[in-house]
Amino acid sequence: MLSIILISTVPQTSETGAGLQPSLVHLYLSIKGYIGVLEGMGIDSLDLLQARLLVTVFEVGYGYLQTGNISIGAVTRVATANRPGATQGTDVSECTEEMANEEWGQLWCGILVLDR
Repeated sequence: MLSIILISTVPQTSETGAGLQPSLVHLYLSIKGYIGVLEGMGIDSLDLLQARLLVTVFEVGYGYLQTGNISIGAVTRVATANRPGATQGTDVSECTEEMANEEWGQLWCGILVLDR
């Protein structure tokens, strides 16, 4: 949810052009911290991958290209390890296999677009 808020927030322009407003930077850093904690706990899910992808879109969109490159690599590695059919699949018990495959397909399309 926080990643959706981050990516959909329109930053206010300042007259000095000093960059992003502090609240947006704070939200970004908080989300990166939450993602790190969840991954450190060993939680891997499709939702977490989608959140990471949205954070990566934010990084690339706001010119954090070095960070974006590192993030897209991490998203790709985690998505490859957790793809459907791998030994460690994600929990898709609440949706049908067709819906899960569609979501994975959309995730991979997002990865491919950002990786270019």
